[in-house]
Amino acid sequence: MNIVIVGCGNIGLETAERLCNEHNLLLINRSCPEDLAQFVRNHDNVWFESADATYPSNIEAILNKFQGTFEKVDVLISTVGAFCPTSALDDIKRFKDEFYLNFFGNLVPIHAILRRMLLTGTGRIIVISSTSGVFTYPGLLAYTPAKWALTSFCLNLRDKMKRRGISVDIVFPSSIRNRRSRTFLYQKGIESEKVTSEIVRILKGKHNVNRFIPKRYALLHTLERMFPQLLDKRAGLNGKRKKLFRAQKTNSVLISGATSELGRKLAIDYSKTAKRLYLLGSDEQALSELKRQMVYSSDCLVEEVCLDLADFRSIASLADRIEQVDLMINNIELSVPDKAIEDPVINYDRNLKTNLFGAIHLVVAFMRKKMPPVKIIQIMPVSVTEDQTRFDCHSASQAALWAFTRSLRRTFGHRMQVMEVILAKRQGIHLTAQILAQRIHEMEKQGREIVVLPLRYKLSMYLSAILPWQLG
Repeated sequence: MNIVIVGCGNIGLETAERLCNEHNLLLINRSCPEDLAQFVRNHDNVWFESADATYPSNIEAILNKFQGTFEKVDVLISTVGAFCPTSALDDIKRFKDEFYLNFFGNLVPIHAILRRMLLTGTGRIIVISSTSGVFTYPGLLAYTPAKWALTSFCLNLRDKMKRRGISVDIVFPSSIRNRRSRTFLYQKGIESEKVTSEIVRILKGKHNVNRFIPKRYALLHTLERMFPQLLDKRAGLNGKRKKLFRAQKTNSVLISGATSELGRKLAIDYSKTAKRLYLLGSDEQALSELKRQMVYSSDCLVEEVCLDLADFRSIASLADRIEQVDLMINNIELSVPDKAIEDPVINYDRNLKTNLFGAIHLVVAFMRKKMPPVKIIQIMPVSVTEDQTRFDCHSASQAALWAFTRSLRRTFGHRMQVMEVILAKRQGIHLTAQILAQRIHEMEKQGREIVVLPLRYKLSMYLSAILPWQLG
């Protein structure tokens, strides 16, 4: 078989060493350390190219160069990933760079090679995610949201490709003992040989499987979906915090996506209890109209802010100008969902800038203030809870935002209320925006932190947490 391996760190190189006796290998890595160079020199059926896998042009150039030797790619093994212990509060640029490496470093080669596999109707894609791709740790690091996004993308891709003869397998290893990195050595965790052995077994076994290493980590996926409060307690949080949250006043409220249907109803509802509202949106005329409506019906001071959430400098300027926000409601105006394969990679970048990084920048900008918000509400669509959906890019960005929101609570939840609201808008279970706004307001005052509306959609969430995750 012709096998392409992207990422030649611990897992990638050891996998190549196990497969080189039986298959032709094309290795792609950003750098070429001496042990990798020596391995390539010792094998006539192994080729190497240095490239940054986050750029589509780089991968396309390599595949075109080896079009004769690798006219058909039977297997892609994507192992790109790196952990950087930098919080978004410390360095947002480094946070974004790490996210791009862990997400686009896998997405780009998958897109490029998948188009070639579709021509033959056969192929296998094996992606190394992480146990961090199904549950979150405290700390606002980019690694976990990136892996949640990657997991969501791969599950959606699997659902589409299994009817077209192409399988997508996902490996979820826990921490790897990293002895080869020049920047971050890690001596704890499992040996990378275990992951390599699992990859070899996958190649010889069933298609479209999920593998957790160690296997017990599969339980954490179910806990994160069904009983997240248990993992909150593991992070040091307790239920007594609700009394603190109920006592906190929200005189100053900021609402992004204020011109959407739900955003308008939230603004009207909170104008009855808050003293000041900041309404964010991209439609200046709609914002002005909403403000005029509220001026006649409420004594609350209202300031409309026309803002593109993809413009991070404007977000920083806004945070500098506003003295204090007690409650921040992130109701991002979502971009139009895109298709997985037909959609160019650049559209994923555009989607992430608004749907993910716009929300994160807004949170980070106000968290850095001397008086950060005491409450944050993140409103997300139900697609974050589904492992199979046609909204690929949209789902990936929202899955990453979901992971960031949970990490935010497990980092600062001892002193602030971080509330995630997951909305189901499906035929037969639709609630009006007015009712949704009222319930969100009520549950925020009650100190709730995890809300699914309508409530009966929780059953569907529980089923999706179990049924798709057969271990093969």
